[in-house]
Amino acid sequence: MLNKFVGDTSLIITSEYIVIKDNLSYEEIPAHILDRQVRKLRTKEVALVMVQWRNQFVEENTWESKEHMKNKLSMCSTAHVEEEKRELTKDVHRLARLGVQLMDSNEGGIVVMNGTK
Repeated sequence: MLNKFVGDTSLIITSEYIVIKDNLSYEEIPAHILDRQVRKLRTKEVALVMVQWRNQFVEENTWESKEHMKNKLSMCSTAHVEEEKRELTKDVHRLARLGVQLMDSNEGGIVVMNGTK
């Protein structure tokens, strides 16, 4: 007898975050720099950073050249910021629909207040 398949929804990647090209490829976008180190070769030192890629699992983190990542981040930095702004705006609207109010605090943080009194 066959059992019903129960899929893992955490493995689904929404396509609004990934721009798929005509040849069915996409460009990886770095999400976080996790670690830094300097590798000493025979004649020179190479600065490396461990990169966590967006839309990838933790096991997919890679060591990349610091110079390469500087160039990559400078090319896609505005797209990354615009995407983060859209996500933040969506989250604020969701909270507003739930009746949650966000206010600036005196210390430079955010105070979260429940809208119901």
